[in-house]
Amino acid sequence: MAIEPMDDAAVPSRRHGPISRLLIFASGADPKILDQCPAAERSRYEGLGGGVLTTAVMAGIAMGVSISLAFKAAPAVSVTAGVLWGVAIFNLDRWLVSTYRSRATRRGKIAALVPRLLLSVVLGLTISEPLILLIFEPEVTAKVAAIQREEDDKAQREIEQSQLSENVKALGEEITKLTAPQTPTGELARLQDALDAKDEQISDANDELKRRQDLRDKEVRGELSGIVGFGDQATARQRDVVNQQDAVDKLKEQREHLAQLIEKAQQKIDQNVANLREQKSAMEAERNDRIERAKAANFQVNGLLIRMRALSALSSEETAVFFRHLVIALLIMLVDVLPVAGKALMGSGGKSPYENLLAAREAEVEEAAELRILTKDERIMNARIRGRERSRHLREMTRIELADDRYFHERRSRRLRRMTEDDLDLPQNGTSGEPVR
Repeated sequence: MAIEPMDDAAVPSRRHGPISRLLIFASGADPKILDQCPAAERSRYEGLGGGVLTTAVMAGIAMGVSISLAFKAAPAVSVTAGVLWGVAIFNLDRWLVSTYRSRATRRGKIAALVPRLLLSVVLGLTISEPLILLIFEPEVTAKVAAIQREEDDKAQREIEQSQLSENVKALGEEITKLTAPQTPTGELARLQDALDAKDEQISDANDELKRRQDLRDKEVRGELSGIVGFGDQATARQRDVVNQQDAVDKLKEQREHLAQLIEKAQQKIDQNVANLREQKSAMEAERNDRIERAKAANFQVNGLLIRMRALSALSSEETAVFFRHLVIALLIMLVDVLPVAGKALMGSGGKSPYENLLAAREAEVEEAAELRILTKDERIMNARIRGRERSRHLREMTRIELADDRYFHERRSRRLRRMTEDDLDLPQNGTSGEPVR
């Protein structure tokens, strides 16, 4: 006898609030079947749905925080991404819970539970880290600033040790060497030595000129030769003075030439120093620009990865932070695993009333489907039988028609033979004088 499927309209409907309906929907249970179960069964599935809904809400918050930190997105974008991710996790957890069924054997239970638990653990890990970052936001922000300062100092040290900084240092030393008040070297030193020597020559020549002028004056006064005035001796003394004066003037001209050469050499050095200072300023500007760009790039890195790095550094540096991090991560992971684990615990003592009713309903639906399949197969078989009957009737009718045709042809052949025989017998009957009948 066929078992008819249970009529949903015949099940008495109970009125429940919107929150209860939402939790039952989140648990993946059939509310019409739950209405036939004890009230405690519905409470268990409401708690199961609450776990699924809690996981979805935490997943949405975690995704919103991740998008905001990783991409610096607008609040609307972060909220939208969080809602979409929460809905996805909600559907996934709802599927994990609703598809788990109690098994009779321990191996069957393990085979059904382990994949779902592993997937729940993975989801818990992805959800827990952004939430932990949100919980430790002040400490993580301070650590991120410290990491950025360390990276900034590191980048500055690298730039200071680069070839560009070495060139700046070398130019500074060269400028200091050229501008320091010390004994000149090179061409300038040679010219300065020549100028000093020329000054000594001028000094000696001036002394000689003064000596000759004194002798001339004494000669004019008659103190040497006894002749007063410009006599022959005084005239000769005057020529010596004039010649010495010419020699002094020539030495002064030579000194002036050397001074001009020294001035040109100094101008050349000053120009070289100016060029070096310009090169140094350009290199220093480039170095400072690199430092500023490195600093700006470093402080722009304020996303999810550096915050996870800061949290890891805090956990490794502070034992208290490590244990709190671990406890919160395990707690969040436990919340995500709780729906699947709760569904497994609900069936640890055997199938619950809901599962028994659900299995019965599925058995009814399956049997009804089999009956429909059998009915369909019977119709197909009857059609095939009727087809074969029609084919048999057609073959029989064809055989009968062929037999009638053969019978007709045989009768016609016998008639034709009889008529032929009668025609052959007619002359014989004429010779005997019998009338033809």
